[in-house]
Amino acid sequence: MKAQPAILLLLAFTLIGRIVAQEQVQIHGLLQLRALGIVDTSIYDGYTQNTFYSRRGEIAVSSTMLEKKFRWEVRIDPIALSSKIVQDAYAEYSFLEEAKVRFGQFKYPQSLEGQWPSGKLDFIRRSILGRTYGDKRDIGVQLSGTSPFVDYAVGLFNGNGRNTVDNNSQKDIAGRVTLHATEGLNVGGSFYEGTFLYAAGTPLAHNGTLERFGGDLRLNWQEFTIQSEYMIGTDDATRSRGWYVQAAYLIAPMKPAVRIEQFYPNTHRTGGETTVFTVGLAYSLNDAVSVALDGLLVDDKQIGTNANQLVAQWQVNF
Repeated sequence: MKAQPAILLLLAFTLIGRIVAQEQVQIHGLLQLRALGIVDTSIYDGYTQNTFYSRRGEIAVSSTMLEKKFRWEVRIDPIALSSKIVQDAYAEYSFLEEAKVRFGQFKYPQSLEGQWPSGKLDFIRRSILGRTYGDKRDIGVQLSGTSPFVDYAVGLFNGNGRNTVDNNSQKDIAGRVTLHATEGLNVGGSFYEGTFLYAAGTPLAHNGTLERFGGDLRLNWQEFTIQSEYMIGTDDATRSRGWYVQAAYLIAPMKPAVRIEQFYPNTHRTGGETTVFTVGLAYSLNDAVSVALDGLLVDDKQIGTNANQLVAQWQVNF
């Protein structure tokens, strides 16, 4: 969907919501501006040289009605997505807190880090695992629920990504469950099973297979947080895997954090892994505005380089 029709759609939903909804329409925004410095050969957010750039400019409109049982949301990003700028467009009905049905386009349940909003991460950017396996949107239907002991989500999706109809008759399935083991300790797991069609003209005539399996944990103790994930993936004949461990400590208004991660894009190939060590510091100016600075040491054996990266971010989140 192009920018102009998407913005008109957003304004239409805002007007309809104000007329129909029992609750006031909520408008949310996220702006992220970055400055990147790269030493040696490497890539960050698709850039290979020092640069200033705008990373996100999200605008979301949402509302609830029918005594808060029905909720809808439309989210666009004209900055990050040059075309087809709609990120989320879904409706959700809550029978109970333990049973909610959502239909439309949204993030499917995959990866702990991938489920977190971009404006509430401990670092400026997600780990390689989080970017590769999580933070993905698709069109489908999902059943989810929450309770004091367990949260779950499972759904059927086209499997072709956001703003794209399916190109085969099969539907992909994704699911995630989180156990609240003890106070402050959550243990979770997720899976994905699906198929894809090879592009026209390729010598492979069969559908490709997509699989994802992973586990994670998050511990919150006073102002200290530790989080870790491990996931494996199969893209037909190619197998990949990755992991990370990170820790953060809130010393308001500052939050220092460290992360070590490793990702193997093809486990059948020796010496192709990427290892990244990240040190970050975020500083909240107020509830809406924050600045952050991340330093990264990157050892990319796939292209045979060691690189240093420094990135700063100014964020407005309301």
